[in-house]
Amino acid sequence: MIIGVLSERELNAPAVSLAYELIICTLIFLVISVLFIALIARRLIVAPLRSLINSVEDLVSGNGDLTHVIEIKSHDELGELAGKFNTFIGYIRDVIIQVTDSADSVVSGNTQLAAAMEEISSIFAMQAQKISVISEQMQFRVKFNGYFCNPLIISNVFGLIISKFIIFPFYLQAPS
Repeated sequence: MIIGVLSERELNAPAVSLAYELIICTLIFLVISVLFIALIARRLIVAPLRSLINSVEDLVSGNGDLTHVIEIKSHDELGELAGKFNTFIGYIRDVIIQVTDSADSVVSGNTQLAAAMEEISSIFAMQAQKISVISEQMQFRVKFNGYFCNPLIISNVFGLIISKFIIFPFYLQAPS
């Protein structure tokens, strides 16, 4: 049997080699773990967040299409945010419908008001015409027995006189 002297370095070489291998394996495991966690985070957080952002961008760039609904794919915080956003858009849609209905009512009221104003205007025009005729009749007066009289009154008075004294007595006479 040969007994030899080994140095401490030679004696610890397999342990050091094993330690280096463990460190390298641990580092490789950590890198793979970090990449795996990043991939999972991307799928669970970034992708739904990107989808939510894209949906909001579609809403903004789509000329305000309030019928667009964000698809809820999960029941986590991002899914809850999407649901609340859909509820908010629904409220805005309802307000716009109410405003549109109110505007239609105002237009209808304005149409009715315009028709009423046109009718009132025609009534005023007829009244103005009647007043004009009366005014013309009042301006044209005839002097009768020292008084200024309206010719219509004179014709009515003469018509009454003629009917009472000239025409009516002939009807009362017995035929011969």
